[in-house]
Amino acid sequence: MKFHDRGPIDEVAALGLPYPEEVVINHGSALVIWGIRSENAGGDIDAATNLENNLYLEQTLGFTALRMVVGVSRDGKERAVLSRRDSQMRFDMHRWDFSIHRWNRTGKGRIYLPELGSRSIQDEHTGIWVATPELVRETKLETGRTKDADDVQLIDNYLSA
Repeated sequence: MKFHDRGPIDEVAALGLPYPEEVVINHGSALVIWGIRSENAGGDIDAATNLENNLYLEQTLGFTALRMVVGVSRDGKERAVLSRRDSQMRFDMHRWDFSIHRWNRTGKGRIYLPELGSRSIQDEHTGIWVATPELVRETKLETGRTKDADDVQLIDNYLSA
């Protein structure tokens, strides 16, 4: 599979993570890689990865662990993820992804690495995975954010083309 823009893949690979095959690039970064849209000004690279890679980010590269809200359910409950962020806020690395759409229907919105990997395409050069447009769409549905609704429309246009 040939990606449209390898930039985010190469940036993640340059981190030197001990387990690159345990990384799934998702959200807007995946859309950039697929050529669905260009990178937003000041955009970050979102990815899910295993505990060992997250600890490497903290202990070796000096990333900071931050609690970040990833959605609010219909009943008003906040869902948060522990994210590893670099000082420039370029990388947003976490242990799982989240779908408020799934949460609203099942009460379980976390998407762990095995499922993320099964719904992603692996870069043959680095071993890093990239979420499919369908997976990114699921994570952007019902967030209440205009930029996510805009991305869902772009994904739908891409998938119907």
